[in-house]
Amino acid sequence: MCDSCNVMIINGVVCHEAGCPDAWRDEERECQWCGQKFIPEDKHQRCCSESCEMDYQGIPYEPEEDYEDVDLLVEKAIEARNDEWASRNMGPNEY
Repeated sequence: MCDSCNVMIINGVVCHEAGCPDAWRDEERECQWCGQKFIPEDKHQRCCSESCEMDYQGIPYEPEEDYEDVDLLVEKAIEARNDEWASRNMGPNEY
């Protein structure tokens, strides 16, 4: 089941060893944007789909663009926030 630890099943629940780096693979999460339950494909995944992630980050969803790279997604979100601050003549500590 898990290549990183010795998994046990206790009362029908999969239990990884404490500190297992792959324990996140078996957890069900709730989408930060729409609330739907999902199984993550990435350790730091917060949303159930690309469109929910884009909405959560405040970036217009454009399916023809490739947003597989999480760093690009974060960079675009920070850029959008900084543009909004600049339009309001605000700094990062004045929001």
